[in-house]
Amino acid sequence: MGKKLRITRLIAIALCVIFVAALLLAANVFAHRNHIHDRNGPNGACAACAQITAAVNTLKYAGAAVVCAAICVSAFFAILSCLKPSRKRTGSITLIDLKVQLNY
Repeated sequence: MGKKLRITRLIAIALCVIFVAALLLAANVFAHRNHIHDRNGPNGACAACAQITAAVNTLKYAGAAVVCAAICVSAFFAILSCLKPSRKRTGSITLIDLKVQLNY
């Protein structure tokens, strides 16, 4: 297995793990959104409300980080696509150099 293929698979697995973690976090928020307030947390606050607020904030920050990373990566590839290759051919270009097959 090549190095590029291994790296591609690791990136795909990491993205899948992050996606599943975000789905589980969102499912936890939706499952407990209509909970009964216990008021037994610190300073009389509801512990479930504090956890839901923390989960929602985590999802917001993760979403902002993903958008920022996507913009940076797309800008990087846009810059790379605008640059011209700096290869200069010296000599003549022949059909053999271009690997053209001549059929008779």
